[in-house]
Amino acid sequence: MSARRHVAVILGGGLTGLCAAQRLEREGFDYRLFEAEDRVGGLCRSEKVDGFTFDYTGHLLHFTDIRVEEFVRGLVPRNLVRHKRKAWIYTNGSYTRYPFQRNLFGLPDELVKECILEYVEAQLDTPRGAGRDFQSWVLRTFGSGIAEHFMIPYNRKLWLTEPDNLTLDWMGRFVPDTSPVDIIKGAFSSDPEEVGYNATFLYPETGGIEILPNSLAAGLSGVMCGSKAVGVDLRDRAVHFADGSSCRYTHLLSTIPLPCLLSCIDPLPGALQRLGERLSSVSVLDVNLGLDIDGLTEKHWIYVPDPAVPYYRLGFPSSFSSSLAPGGTTSVYAEISYRGVKRWEEEQIVRDVIGGMRGMGFSVSRSDVLAVNIIDMTHAYVVYDFDREECLKEIGRFLDANGIRSVGRFGSWSYLSMEESMREGFAAAESLLQV
Repeated sequence: MSARRHVAVILGGGLTGLCAAQRLEREGFDYRLFEAEDRVGGLCRSEKVDGFTFDYTGHLLHFTDIRVEEFVRGLVPRNLVRHKRKAWIYTNGSYTRYPFQRNLFGLPDELVKECILEYVEAQLDTPRGAGRDFQSWVLRTFGSGIAEHFMIPYNRKLWLTEPDNLTLDWMGRFVPDTSPVDIIKGAFSSDPEEVGYNATFLYPETGGIEILPNSLAAGLSGVMCGSKAVGVDLRDRAVHFADGSSCRYTHLLSTIPLPCLLSCIDPLPGALQRLGERLSSVSVLDVNLGLDIDGLTEKHWIYVPDPAVPYYRLGFPSSFSSSLAPGGTTSVYAEISYRGVKRWEEEQIVRDVIGGMRGMGFSVSRSDVLAVNIIDMTHAYVVYDFDREECLKEIGRFLDANGIRSVGRFGSWSYLSMEESMREGFAAAESLLQV
């Protein structure tokens, strides 16, 4: 009897799944990639509305691995443009550069004084970085001024939980450090040194960010869209789809959100189901507007910690590339976190965003809006609470024992960049090639 032919089933056609498929196809490994939506890309997609191109919020490329950068540049030759970040924070009625802990210039004098003095006191009073939760760490690292005027309210608004419920595991490159010299320099200079993982970024000159997954998918022979997985039969090693079809596998590579994968598995022990229910995430309403205003701002995006403003971040895609908006116009995206079910009415949410912008000093009205596109993104951000690590260990053991690899931003339930998501796809495919 001949050995059973190896067939890899990949669930999810985002960057991770597509990179895995790329690697397998190059080596002639038999695979099938199933994507639930009508086109690939996952959250790395773009929508075209009335001449505007809107991404699923800001998707910008930051590379730390030259091999990945060269690979991407090969996919989209002559189309990536490097930008120097123009990121700002709006708080206490004033604008200052991002990151807050290095850039206090432009804020009210009393606020600047408070932040500096509290920072110095924190350095003298406690060991740097002490504390297991995010709130304690921020207070002991930066002091109560920086914590209370930006770090705590912004992260509460984004994650929709108290910052003392967050671990430190997610921070990595996302929270730049500071020093006494840096904080003083940033209080007196309007043109500080840019720091952080996204101090510069790459973005396509034309086509929006969806050009990347489309380029990845070009030439792949095993991609099937419109195929939503509804069941994974562990005994028969088969995936069943909403249209009634099924596919047998020898290897299963999942990049769909981990709780969604668990809900498909049969049989799934009740304890594993309960662990999946404990995994936490926030969803995001991405409110995209095309405005009949020329050159509204040169800013790339603005962080907004004020709880009275509906969005936590406001971005301007037409500042990334003029091709994303018709001449003489400006495009905007506003990100609003929510949990559970979000009931919203388009006209009201557009007026809320416009009201928030006016409160921030932008001369804009409802009559300026030429295009509206609201994208509802579930599982937009993984929440690093104190349940996450324990749940992932138990779930990981079960999946490993049943020959399933769950990878990528939502498959591994991690806060991954686009580059990291792509690397996970390549690595997962490489492991299959070694079998």
